[in-house]
Amino acid sequence: MAFIVYKREGLAIALLEGLAEDEFPQVRINQVDEFSDWELDDSQCEGENWKVWPEEVVFYELLPLMREVVERVSMYNSYEESIIENSTGVMLMKKAVDVWEKRMREKRGVPSCLLKCFSVESAKATLNSRRIRFSHPDAYNDLMEGQCVWQRNSDVKDEQKELDRVVEEHKKYLNRARICCFSEGGAGSMLPQWAYYANDAKGVMLAFNVDAVLKRFAPGEGKKEAIAKRRVWYVNNVQKEQCFQDNLLDLYYVKHASWRHEREWRVVLDAEEDVKRLRLDVKAGNNEAGFPVMDVAFEMKDVNAVFLGPRMRPSDAEEIFKIIQGVAGNVKVYVIEVDRYGTYKNFQTRWIKSLEELKEFYGCHAPQM
Repeated sequence: MAFIVYKREGLAIALLEGLAEDEFPQVRINQVDEFSDWELDDSQCEGENWKVWPEEVVFYELLPLMREVVERVSMYNSYEESIIENSTGVMLMKKAVDVWEKRMREKRGVPSCLLKCFSVESAKATLNSRRIRFSHPDAYNDLMEGQCVWQRNSDVKDEQKELDRVVEEHKKYLNRARICCFSEGGAGSMLPQWAYYANDAKGVMLAFNVDAVLKRFAPGEGKKEAIAKRRVWYVNNVQKEQCFQDNLLDLYYVKHASWRHEREWRVVLDAEEDVKRLRLDVKAGNNEAGFPVMDVAFEMKDVNAVFLGPRMRPSDAEEIFKIIQGVAGNVKVYVIEVDRYGTYKNFQTRWIKSLEELKEFYGCHAPQM
């Protein structure tokens, strides 16, 4: 089966399904023939008029367009399921986008740093204790966290009962997961994260050193592989259990495509086995909502920089600055300036070297409300 995802006079771009799994999806283009149908047999996509499109071209030219088509179907049509069931093309595109997203995740380079947002109170606790929080999956804001299509034994008479047993068995293990979330990107490009996780930009962002994080939580792993593994894979379809046979906790590196804008990077730990294996200094307990958490020790040399939110109160900024001076005077502190009359590129950082300079800044710049 093949599906033409784009066509105009002198160009047809077809997505092929009927290939070996390691070859799916494949894109072929035809700049000679004209086609009236959207669905084709694989045999109709063969011959000298068809050329295979290199995957690198697909990643940067076709993937963004197909991603938008799939997201528009999901976002704007309340009858999405009925459309998907009746549209081979949409089903095929969703499957292809998920595969390409995984490959892109593996091909992207190593980030310069890993960014994490905090409210002012959380930042104070983190900096004073030099401990970073890992939370139970149920504490996070994604209602689909950890979704999976579980395997079941088809030979069992009561399949639903068997499925319930399998899920319950897995949940005992998954309940040991503790997650710490970061983002890739620059402090000025993290507008959603500032709003979601830094109290509407009134909080703080810490930039963690990539090598330090990997040394602490992924010792012995190759740098590129360790980064790619922990980079969240954004998908349109819930993945099957077989995808996580090496480590079931890896399903927490998968999220629905609607969260793609967060560019998330995670460390997922087993609260029992990994803590022992990595010899982590941990304080375990429950958060205010009653969910299990563990606070893991880190060193301030693991932090490259601290960014103060553009809506931060001057008194909070001074308090955070004093804490940093006390625990790690060599860590650079930046304020963020927003030019309301420029472009988004004018979301700029400014290095603050002293408390006097910080006070002077806030004397001339009211928080960006």
